[in-house]
Amino acid sequence: MEQAQQSVAGRRIEAAALLLLSVAVLVLARLLEPSTNGHGTHEAVMLLPCGFRWLTGLPCPACGLTTAFTLMARGDVAGAVAAHLLGPVLYAATWMLGAGAAVALLRGTPALPATVMRPRAARILLIAFGVAWAVNLLRHFAG
Repeated sequence: MEQAQQSVAGRRIEAAALLLLSVAVLVLARLLEPSTNGHGTHEAVMLLPCGFRWLTGLPCPACGLTTAFTLMARGDVAGAVAAHLLGPVLYAATWMLGAGAAVALLRGTPALPATVMRPRAARILLIAFGVAWAVNLLRHFAG
């Protein structure tokens, strides 16, 4: 269904879901203790260890993101960047998505801007993750 054709009620449900998800991520980031080794914080919520790291010994593209979020929730920007290059940016984006979802919920407008749903946004995100992963790999090999 096109966003323009979506009902106001449907847009509000979508906005409420995005707001709830954003708040849950931000609250969880504040409640979790960041891992001291820069990755593995997600295991505190009973998620499995990184399979990619287990198989290869190398960090995956997302290794360190949960730790970065927990560090950002404590105001440690440098620690968050050290855990994952995109951590501070994605943490800020989570706040912006939550705020935008709250406004969309009140107004009955789409929760996500149309530009976020375009293929170009996905390409930019993939490139950013590729660069961040390359940085994590360089850090891994540099020791």
